[in-house]
Amino acid sequence: AAHRPRLPRHDEQSWRDALETTLRMESLALRLLDLTRAEDGALVLQCSTVSLAQAFAAAWRPWSGRAAERQIEPQVTLPSDLSVEADPTLLAVVLGNLCGNAVEHSPRGSPLTVEGNRTIDGISLRLENRTDELTETDLPHLFEPFWRKDTARSDRHHHGLGLALAAEFAALLGGKVGAQFGGNGMVAFTLWLPGKIQPSN
Repeated sequence: AAHRPRLPRHDEQSWRDALETTLRMESLALRLLDLTRAEDGALVLQCSTVSLAQAFAAAWRPWSGRAAERQIEPQVTLPSDLSVEADPTLLAVVLGNLCGNAVEHSPRGSPLTVEGNRTIDGISLRLENRTDELTETDLPHLFEPFWRKDTARSDRHHHGLGLALAAEFAALLGGKVGAQFGGNGMVAFTLWLPGKIQPSN
């Protein structure tokens, strides 16, 4: 209906508003289903060797336009030989949600650094961006479903599920996601994954 020729302007906007609301509800429902499956252990892993640099590049691509709009340019340092045994689909969700969080909740024009390193027992990926609103007491709540700080993280386009889903999927991969404050008003989100993950039966 929104694309009907010669549709009155107010009717066209009404249909577009209805479509936006429907898509938002669909997004919420799908995220809740994914979160429930993760919590119930119903997701079966299909692991393979994944290049972290390539996985991050693919996860960043859908956010690149929004990042450019907000004048956020990532400074990425990911060794080309840094790889992990992981389920590519779940890893893509984790990385995509971390990218989206950085793009949407960093102040306009703020720096974003992305670094990957080997650890003794796996690999780590660190995304660090500036924050104007979060405090130390907020950090334990960042990965709780539906938690949104009123002034920094609440609007009609976000459900407060992105980081919760990232944490659940990282746990399924045998890893974890955490957050901590750095210097100069920066906050860092770190994804750690073990060196090798065995596929689920």
